Amino acid sequence: MHPRRALWLAAAAQGAGPFLFGVAVANTIGSQFIDADQISALALIAGLLGATSWGVFTALTGIPNSSSHTLIGSLMGAGIAQSGFDVLKSQGMITIIIALFASPVIGMLLGFLMVRLIYVLALRASPGINIWFQRGQLLACTVLALVSGSNDGQKVIGVIVLGLVLTDTQNTLAVPLWVVAITAIMLAFGTLVGGNRLIRTMGSSFTRIRP
Repeated sequence: MHPRRALWLAAAAQGAGPFLFGVAVANTIGSQFIDADQISALALIAGLLGATSWGVFTALTGIPNSSSHTLIGSLMGAGIAQSGFDVLKSQGMITIIIALFASPVIGMLLGFLMVRLIYVLALRASPGINIWFQRGQLLACTVLALVSGSNDGQKVIGVIVLGLVLTDTQNTLAVPLWVVAITAIMLAFGTLVGGNRLIRTMGSSFTRIRP
């Protein structure tokens, strides 16, 4: 597949992600790790500016960046600067911190085990199996983009809803459909605009990806 077509496919899947997997992550971001009663809209904006600045820098330089780590850290820093450590909700923070540190390790272990399993299953296969590997690569990357779009999209949704509550635009942390739609559109647009440098980093500088 031509890289441009692959980029459009990834953008479409990223955009579809926020609609498909519910709002559990959005609820965690919006209500379970930071006390909305102790943070102002100004602090929220400051945290987002910090996260955005780092995100733009990493996109321009081609450095792979975890939006989860960046967003959580920026919001924590802004909240603590305004209201001290009491602004953090301990139970939600424990859940998020465990997930942030465990995800790379779990991903590495599962990736290792999956490759070993495929090697065993394909041990006596003919070279024709490469056709199925190429098709499987396309399917796997599409599903990955869907899941990534859902997770990253929900974090954005949670922050937007939190901002709506802090500015008294709405009274609850319920997620409006228009917030999901705007988030999906901007995720897809961001992938199209900023994807090329990261593709080169992940596909050749970091590791050589082949079918």
